Amino acid sequence: MLRTFRIGGGVFQKNQSFVLGLLQLEGGGNEEDFKNRGIVGRIISLLCCRLSVGHVLNCNKYPFTGAADNERDDLDYYYINTGGKFPTGTIPNGDNASGGTIRYLLDDPGWGSYPLDTWNKDDWFPQNAGFALTLKKGNATLYDNNGLEDGSYGTYYDGQATLPNMYGLYRGYSMSNNWDWIYASYFMLTSPTTFDTIIGYFDGDGYYGNFNPRSPSINYRMNIWSSYLESGTSYMPTNTGGFSGDVLTTDCVPGYFMVSATGVDRIKPSGSDWVHDPIWRLVFKATRPVTLPVGVYFFSHDAIVGNPLSMASFKIKEAKIDWTKKRGHQKKSEDDDWILIKGSFKLGSGSNGVQIADLVTVKVGNFTQTIQMESEHGCRDDKKWEFKERYKADGISTMMIEWNKTTAEFILHIDDIDLGDQKNWANPVTISIQIGDDISTTSVQMKAHNNQWSYNSSSSGHDHN
Repeated sequence: MLRTFRIGGGVFQKNQSFVLGLLQLEGGGNEEDFKNRGIVGRIISLLCCRLSVGHVLNCNKYPFTGAADNERDDLDYYYINTGGKFPTGTIPNGDNASGGTIRYLLDDPGWGSYPLDTWNKDDWFPQNAGFALTLKKGNATLYDNNGLEDGSYGTYYDGQATLPNMYGLYRGYSMSNNWDWIYASYFMLTSPTTFDTIIGYFDGDGYYGNFNPRSPSINYRMNIWSSYLESGTSYMPTNTGGFSGDVLTTDCVPGYFMVSATGVDRIKPSGSDWVHDPIWRLVFKATRPVTLPVGVYFFSHDAIVGNPLSMASFKIKEAKIDWTKKRGHQKKSEDDDWILIKGSFKLGSGSNGVQIADLVTVKVGNFTQTIQMESEHGCRDDKKWEFKERYKADGISTMMIEWNKTTAEFILHIDDIDLGDQKNWANPVTISIQIGDDISTTSVQMKAHNNQWSYNSSSSGHDHN
C-alpha cells in the first residue's frame, strides 16, 4: 500500500475523447439524443460565429503529458475516503490477493519511480470495498458501499474499534491536475441502473487541515471507466490516454456539484489521543438521469486547481438563498430550493479578453456548476450572453451577462435544487464567477430570516471588490 495517504501525521511524500457507448439516457435516449439535448446541442449556434467545436467538446480535458500540470501546495490536498460495505460480494476486495479493487494513475514524474500513464494496482485491506460511492435516483439509493448516508457504516471509520489495522482511516490522494495523481476503485452493477446522483466522499480538512471545500480555486470532477478482466477476479480500468472516464465524465455530462459535511468523522490517532476528522460528501447531480448496463466499472472523483487571472472588480447587488419554496410556489420537495444573484464585474488589465466559447463556472457557497453560454441574438450581437436550460432540470436555469466593453452586468437563477441543511452552509457566503481564465470572487454577509438568506448592497453600506 502506498503510504502517501497515511492516516496520521508524517511527511507528505512527493517523490480522448469521451465515449458514450455504455451510457444511455432515461426515456430511450441514445447518443444523438444526448448530444442534441446537452452541451453539444449548442454547437449549431456556435458554429456560425466560427468558434472551435473542440473547445466546446473537450471531454478529455486532462490528457497525459508526462509532466505535471501544477505542483501547488498552498491549497492543501484532496483525499478520498473508502467504504466498507460489499453490495455485490466480498470478492474482490481491497486486498490484491482477492483480485483487488483499488487502482491508481499518475502523470507527474515528481512522485518518483511510480509508472506513469498506466493504471497500477494498489494493495489495501480485505475490509476495504473500494472508494466510497453512492448512486441515487431521486431519494432512492441504488448502490451503496459505505453506509454514510443511512448510518449503516458501523465502526468502519473508528480507528479505536478497528485496531490494529484501522482499515477505514486510510485515504487516497486524488487531484488530476495537481501533482497529477488519482485513485479509482471497482464497483459492479448486477442489473441495469438508472441514476441522477453520484456521491463520493473526501477528507474535509485535507492533509494538513487547511483544505477548503468551498474554495473558488478548487473545482471537482467525477469519472467512470469501463474495465477488462486481467485474470481471475482481477479487473483493470480502461486506459483512455488521460484522466477522463470512457463511460462517464462530468467534464462533459451536464449537471452541478454540491459539497457538504456528512456529520460522520474518522476517529484517528494523534499522539496519545484520538481526534475526529470530518468526512465530507461531493454530490454530482446530472441534468438528466443516465443508465449503465450490467457490468464492472471503476469510479473516481478528484479535485482540480487553476491559475486564473483575478478580475478588477466584482460587486454583488442582490443575493437570495432560499430553503423554503420555489419562487411563487409552495415547496413540494427537497429539490425546490433556489438561489438568485445579481451583480457586475470588470475584467482585469492583464486579461486577454473573453469569448462566448469560454466555459463559465459559477460557485455559490456549496454549489458549483459549469455551463456554456450563447449569444442572445446568435452571431449578430455578442454583447448579450445567455444560458437557458431547455429542459426541466435542476441547477442553473437562467444566466444573463450583458457586456459594455470589459464591464458586465449579470443575473443568475438557480432553481429546483436541494441545498441541503442550512447548518452546512457558511455565512458569509463566497460567490465566484470564472469565464475562461478570468475569475471574480467575493464573500457577502447575508441576513437570515427563517429559511431564507438575503443580501442587498443598497442596505449593506458598502461594495465588495
